[in-house]
Formats: sequence, structure tokens, C-alpha cells
Amino acid sequence: MESYNLKKSNQLNYTISLMFESQDIRENINNNYRNFKFYSRELSRYENKFNEIILDVTKCQNELSSNDVIVLNEYIDSHKEYSGKMIKSIDKYNSFSDDIESYIENPDERSEILSEVLKKGKELSNNFVQPPRISSGLSSVIKNLNPQMRTLFESLQKSTLNIHAKNSSMRWSVNNLNILIEEFEIEGKYHGADHVEIMKSFKEHIKNSQDYIDSQKNILLEDGLTKKEVAYIKSNILNAQRNINSYIERIELRDEVFKQHGITNGDDINISPLINASIHDTFDSLTVSIAGFNIIDTHSSQIMGVDSSILFNSVSFIPEIQAQ
Repeated sequence: MESYNLKKSNQLNYTISLMFESQDIRENINNNYRNFKFYSRELSRYENKFNEIILDVTKCQNELSSNDVIVLNEYIDSHKEYSGKMIKSIDKYNSFSDDIESYIENPDERSEILSEVLKKGKELSNNFVQPPRISSGLSSVIKNLNPQMRTLFESLQKSTLNIHAKNSSMRWSVNNLNILIEEFEIEGKYHGADHVEIMKSFKEHIKNSQDYIDSQKNILLEDGLTKKEVAYIKSNILNAQRNINSYIERIELRDEVFKQHGITNGDDINISPLINASIHDTFDSLTVSIAGFNIIDTHSSQIMGVDSSILFNSVSFIPEIQAQ
């Protein structure tokens, strides 16, 4: 490891971390677009229901004054305004995500894109859309409503807080990315995940999973096992095999970046020989060869249940390192 170039290590770790943070942001954005469509439909439903109730004089004449109706209408209008701001906010996040992907895919142009990326990222973090709040006056009105109307407004507030929480997740993803970029590009530091060590740990996890599978297969050869015990052991074997598949996918995601940074079989970080996979379209014929041994020979996997995970992903982090 000592002979491994520190500058190359920093750049590699930074690039992979950028890739994963960018993917996280894109996933959050796509989820928020879907959530917003649902929220918009809910908001329209609440408004229509409220108007129906207001027009039913027999239900409201003894409960709502004209001022109460105004207060409740203003509250619904504030949600419509919030909805409009939300979609504009998501669009801005989407534009920012496009810039980030361009920044990642064009390393030679990063210096030209950098200032705009940081500017947009900070604007998104600082200009956060806040949901409507229930004032004391509105709270008093809602408390005096009949159960049907009270439930209506409580449900509206719940839906709004739910989409607000999901929007907050998108904001934090952008904030994390801002910090990562600013520290590396401006301050010359990197102290995120150590993907070199993570790749090594993946190799170890794959080996441990295969050892576990072998031990469980040996147990299956023993006499006297009940059907329940056999099913339990087979489900654990399948779970271990799926763990191996998961680690293969994670390795492949990083391996391409490793190759781009000149890390090959001859380097201290010997990654590429780990991957020698042939994954067929049909689940029954799924076979994978890792480090010289074959795994995934599961014809009956489609009908088997999966026990709780037997291996957990360990993520290594490195202390603050100068980018150089």
C-alpha cells in the first residue's frame, strides 16, 4: 500500500464518492417527482372535499363562521402555493444533477464547471422551501370542526410533512456533495470513504460467504435433519449466494473507475482478477466464477425463502488526506 501513489488514491476515492453521491441525488429527484404527483392529486382531493363540505350548509352552519371559512381557505391556498414552489425546487435540483453528471463525465472541463456547480449547490441548500404552518388561530378553528372536517385537515398536514421530509433528504444529499467537492477542489483535502480498502473487504466478504456456503452444504449431507432444518439451511445458502452477487455488483461499479485511474493487475491493489462473471438472463442458469471457484448453482432458489442477512457490509473511511 505504501508504494501506491497517494495522489492517485485521493483522486480515485474522490471520483467514486462523486459517482455514488450523484446517483443518490438522482434517485432522490426521481422519487420526489413521483411523490409530488401523488401530493398534487391529494391536494386537489382535499380542496374538492373541503368545498363540498362548505357548500353543505346543513353540516356547517352551526360550526363555521364566515371568518372561519376564510381562514381555512387561506390554509388550503398556502398549500397550493407551497406545491408550486416545490415543483420549481425539484426542477432546480434536477438541473443541478445534470451539472454534476457533466462535471463527473468531463474531468478535463471540471475547472470550468466547478464554480457554477458550487454556486447552484449552495443556493439549493440555503433556499429551502418550507411547508405551511398551522397558526394558533387556524388551530382553534380546526379544533372546533366536526370529526370529518378535522380529519381532512389533519390528513392534509400529514401529507405535506411527508413530502417535506422527502425533500429534506434530497437537500441533504446535495449538501453532502457540496462538502465533498469543496473540500477536495478548494481545500485540497479528502476524508471520505476509502474505496481501495472497501474493495479489499468485498473480496474478503465473498470468500467468507463461499466458505459459509461450503460449510452449510456439508451440513446438508448429514443424516437426521428435519425438513424444517433443511429448508432453513438452504435459505441461508441462498442468502449467502445473493450476498456474493451483491458484492460482485459493487465491485463492478468501482472496478471501471479503478481501471480509468490506471490500477491494473500489476499494481498493489489487485482488483481486476476478482471479477470473472457470467450472469445469464435466466435465473435458473445463473453462474458466477469468483477467484477460481464457481458459485450460484440454485435451481430451487425461486421457491425458497430468505433468512436474515448473515454478512454485513463494512465501509472503511480514511482520515483527512491532502489532495496534492
